[in-house]
Amino acid sequence: MIGLHIAAAAAAGLIAWAVDSVGEWFGVPAKILGALTGAVGVVTFYAGGTWIVWVYARRQGVDHVRLFRRAPRADALGETIRLALMMSAFATGLTWIQLALLKWVDPTWARLLMGTLVQPGSLGLPDALGPPWGLLGFAGFGVVGLIVAPLAEEYLWRGLLLQRWAVKWSPGRALVATAALFGLAHMTAAPSLFCAALLLGVVFMKTGSLRYPIILHATHNAVVLVIAGLAAAVDWETQDIFHALDVLAVAGLALCLATGPRLYRWLRRWWPAEDAVIPYRREGMAE
Repeated sequence: MIGLHIAAAAAAGLIAWAVDSVGEWFGVPAKILGALTGAVGVVTFYAGGTWIVWVYARRQGVDHVRLFRRAPRADALGETIRLALMMSAFATGLTWIQLALLKWVDPTWARLLMGTLVQPGSLGLPDALGPPWGLLGFAGFGVVGLIVAPLAEEYLWRGLLLQRWAVKWSPGRALVATAALFGLAHMTAAPSLFCAALLLGVVFMKTGSLRYPIILHATHNAVVLVIAGLAAAVDWETQDIFHALDVLAVAGLALCLATGPRLYRWLRRWWPAEDAVIPYRREGMAE
């Protein structure tokens, strides 16, 4: 399945390159063309990759209706939202600490990461198109972050990879492996997203449904977009944030100390046993 997703990424890159080449031929302004190429690449990657994995999963006997069913516990939604807010606070704090430490090790790399994580202009569309199209572009990235990415990524990482590897190895090893790869796939915030992926996996194993990891994932992305929007509203530049990293690191440490112990206790309580039953699979998934 990872190979199929790599193929989807390669195809998305090829299509984005084609769009860029055609745009240059017709004289489209560089900023708009760059934003358009990035948007096409993202949409193609998620849509094409999800479709490829979905076809593969159908052939392996995955029951998609059961995969997205409602959890039997009535309080699952409320608990998921509370976890999402704590996870977002912890992940944000850990990212600020990561950037502050990186500032002293490699300032250039720290600035590059900040341009990706914090500054909305790095998304391409908002700054490239300007008002009112910049707002529309930001809304488009909101749709990707709040709907497309949570659905596609949870379907792949938790719905398919986690279950398949849990059958081959054990639930605990599968949780760590998928979380590590999820963090590496989001290299700019690998430590915080490794922790987030552990929580997402345990939520899926606990509820037996992808609905709740998707809600948790979307809530976290919403927090990130709000932070990016606030940075744009006050007209923060990357350099301003760079100088404020020491203060942000202190705030991040406070967030981690406030939420980390509670998240750890929750993970420890609900961490699946080695012989735990995999939520949803048919016989084909065990092979």
